[in-house]
Amino acid sequence: MQSLSSILESIRPSDFLSSIDLTEAYLHVPILPSHCQFLRFAFKGAHYQYKALPFGLSSAPRVFTKIMTSLIGHIRSHPVRLQFYLDDILVMSPSFRVAQEDLSLVLASLQNHGFSINWSKSHLSPSTSILHLGASIDTVSTTVCLSPVRQSNLRSLALKCLSAGTATVLVLSCLLGMMVSTFGITPWSRLHSRELQWLLLPFQRANLEVSSRRIRLPEPVLRSLHWWTSLALFRGSSFREPQRLQLTTDASLSGWGAHLLHQMAQGRWTSQEAHLSINLLELRDIRLALLHFQDLVEGRHILVLTDNTTAKAHVNRLGGTRSRSLMDEAHLLGVWAEEHLASITADYILGSDNIQADSLSRSQVDQGEWSISQDLFQDIVSRFGCPVLDLFASRTNHRLPRYFSRFLDLQAEATDALRSPWPSGLLYAFPPLPMIPRVIRKLLEERAQLLLVATFWPVRPWFVDLMNLSVAPPRQIPVSKVILSQGHLIHPDPGWLRLTVWRLSGSS
Repeated sequence: MQSLSSILESIRPSDFLSSIDLTEAYLHVPILPSHCQFLRFAFKGAHYQYKALPFGLSSAPRVFTKIMTSLIGHIRSHPVRLQFYLDDILVMSPSFRVAQEDLSLVLASLQNHGFSINWSKSHLSPSTSILHLGASIDTVSTTVCLSPVRQSNLRSLALKCLSAGTATVLVLSCLLGMMVSTFGITPWSRLHSRELQWLLLPFQRANLEVSSRRIRLPEPVLRSLHWWTSLALFRGSSFREPQRLQLTTDASLSGWGAHLLHQMAQGRWTSQEAHLSINLLELRDIRLALLHFQDLVEGRHILVLTDNTTAKAHVNRLGGTRSRSLMDEAHLLGVWAEEHLASITADYILGSDNIQADSLSRSQVDQGEWSISQDLFQDIVSRFGCPVLDLFASRTNHRLPRYFSRFLDLQAEATDALRSPWPSGLLYAFPPLPMIPRVIRKLLEERAQLLLVATFWPVRPWFVDLMNLSVAPPRQIPVSKVILSQGHLIHPDPGWLRLTVWRLSGSS
């Protein structure tokens, strides 16, 4: 299922947006008559059964999403850029004229397939500013913030709990749900939800989230609630990825080290710290490095590169729920970052003492490391021209002498194609499928020329972009020619991917 974060990734600067809301969406889906007996209930001595998909059924959202996915895929093939979350549909267009045409096509398709439109809740006048899924989206400033109604509701409930000092588990669960819905919209909101989350963890694990039991709020929770009643709730964030300053860190049981730009920092652990877990030390390393480089990072967007996945997760999520000691360390980092940084995120990088191919062969298959055969690549080159650089490769599978790698590689021209400038000329990419939206965004930013090997899946949101950016008819690769390898491993069933070669232009 889509989320607001994934929807925002599809929106381009100055897009015209329209939204469509369906009336009683689930009730459009009939139930097989022989299965209606499984959807019965009793009321005042009478028995009833549903003839259509009911609200409240745990599987209903997934069922409805799968049905909608087929119709949305058909609409995207026209092509129309749109995203949907259950019964809320967002149409994205490059101009007002195109937006009107796209909107008419989507409305006609929905109605032709039997869906009823909730006209009063739909936004049918294309605009660069719109309310969608409880968020106010502005494509000119590329910002998103909570809608006034959501701001008011969240603030009112936080004030109620704060003034009483106690609340039922059910009320606190509702409050936490409202907090979670702000992630990716309100900066640092995840950080200030953690204390309430930890308070409710025992009840969640015991399946008592809806308990009417009243509990007293401890001081850390009360302090966090003050933030939710402050002006911080009215802040929004940009849905365009900013330019980030890269900080690389590493820790051992004896000390820590980091480098930023051309500067380095290091330190030794105390005898007490040396007995702490390596995960905690890696997380503490990040905080100490930021403190050391404070003058350089002040007010900047920071990308931390670490070879510790636990530290990466705790930076990106501003805490966790498995270890209280790691949570406390992440909280110290988060509080400092909120005061001194514009934002912080972390990514994984292999340690310099690890060899990528050996690591992958000893652990698990890396879904981002599949590569096509050299024969197939030469066939692509003969049809579309020879690229100058392979954007997603490694020393073991690059198809061109020049290549970018995902991880540290001394033979590569750069690390991470999505954060490195692209050279001029025709480029080649066979990226992991989840990265395709980011590749498209980077293609447009660089105004580059690209040969992209990707799936032919019209149901995916990015399929419309591929069609719009194509400067030559796409060529679907015959199944008989598709051989995907990863070292000595051969993909067991590459045919279902429907791999296709796309010649794209970011300046078209």
